[in-house]
Amino acid sequence: MEKIISLWNQSDRFILIPAVASTASAVVITAFFFLVQNRLPSKLPLFYSLPWGQAQLSDKHQFLLLPVILILTTLVNILLALQLHPVQMVLRRILTVSLLLTNSVIIITAFKILSIFI
Repeated sequence: MEKIISLWNQSDRFILIPAVASTASAVVITAFFFLVQNRLPSKLPLFYSLPWGQAQLSDKHQFLLLPVILILTTLVNILLALQLHPVQMVLRRILTVSLLLTNSVIIITAFKILSIFI
């Protein structure tokens, strides 16, 4: 517990808070999916960039790709931000803001897809 508190005190909160929020968002999306899983059809519209129809549909368990992508983008951006020199604070914060924007899009997409069938 002391290590977590010391990490919290030593790190830039502008980087740490979005990482915690992104992880919590992935957990919430996953939990919400499992709560409404029985009410969902076997196919969900996930691939909106493909032509309309069957091509957009995926198995409902492929919906869990969204939280996985959320975690992966969080890890990549946070690891890149931590590898930068402390003088490059602006670039660190740009990475964090891009993380928040990407995660916001994924969260909105996930809840819109699930809300169609609830």
